[in-house]
Amino acid sequence: MDSTGGPVARRSQQSDVFLDQKMPSLKLERKHSLTVMFMCQPSKDLISTWMSLSKRTETASLGERGWHSRMCMKSTLAVSPMLVDTSVHSQSEGVSDFGTDVINVTEYAEEIHQYLREAEIRYRPKAHYMRKQPDITEGMRTILVDWLVEVGEEYKLRAETLYLAVNFLDRFLSCMSVLRGKLQLVGTAAILLASKYEEIYPPEVDEFVYITDDTYTKRQLLRMEHLLLKVLAFDLTVPTTNQFLLQYLRRQGVCIRTENLAKYVAELSLLEADPFLKYLPSLIAAAAYCLANYTVNRHLWPETLAAFTGYSLSEIIPCLSELHKACLDIPHRPQQAIREKYKSSKYLHVSLMEPPAALPLQ
Repeated sequence: MDSTGGPVARRSQQSDVFLDQKMPSLKLERKHSLTVMFMCQPSKDLISTWMSLSKRTETASLGERGWHSRMCMKSTLAVSPMLVDTSVHSQSEGVSDFGTDVINVTEYAEEIHQYLREAEIRYRPKAHYMRKQPDITEGMRTILVDWLVEVGEEYKLRAETLYLAVNFLDRFLSCMSVLRGKLQLVGTAAILLASKYEEIYPPEVDEFVYITDDTYTKRQLLRMEHLLLKVLAFDLTVPTTNQFLLQYLRRQGVCIRTENLAKYVAELSLLEADPFLKYLPSLIAAAAYCLANYTVNRHLWPETLAAFTGYSLSEIIPCLSELHKACLDIPHRPQQAIREKYKSSKYLHVSLMEPPAALPLQ
């Protein structure tokens, strides 16, 4: 038996663990089980069959039955800060305010950046791990990450929580072979763990069970969380693209529109393991900055950031080209959670901005 309660199988030529379970039945059509979708796909082309979380829950949405509404009925927690969306601020077109994050302590900025640059190498996932996965595909991972974005929006989780969850997911899958029946369980455990690490008021474990349509039990989820911690060797403090991007934006002092567009572009990189896992988070952040800066201000990479990061524009161009392609393609893809997120007034509707048809990279 494996640590999640299911049978364990081992490949003769690979030491990775197969995580398998009996296929659960789906009692209600309008729940959020990705497992049913994964298991019912005979081919690797899952993209065309994906429906977003919001469309699958028209009459039984998380908002109606989710954590916030349940908490409202508990008088002792009625004033919980989790019930108030404190992330929405009145934004103007002025210079962004980054608050009091530790990474924004100006006098230590260079030392912090150097430390993060060294750490990102130690905690990066394997770029091509999907080639060794026997039962899951790039398309399944894309669907899962898109769903995690919607979960993050539903529970008002920080952007850093999402980035951490995807990092935990990719590092786990770099070491462990997972059957499609357990893929959503791994993703749910990853965002549960990231929430506990990053959020002041993380959602309850029962809520993460619920959002999977009770496909997995609370016990299974907690056991998967334990396995995740073991595989990650409890290394949860990892640099993310979001951390580097906030440093660059703070260093340069940009307008709110440029900041939001850079965050949107950077988040798009989470959807695709290939090609973006082959780039370091610091480089993806630099490429996201360049694309947003050129879209809004018609400038690419300022000399101040080149000196601060050590990245020249020529080093950024390959990743920048991939991000530019992702921005051009996203309106035509089924996975729309990130685009819908950045359509809101909170982010100044930046996902509706037309990306430049071409970049001056020659």
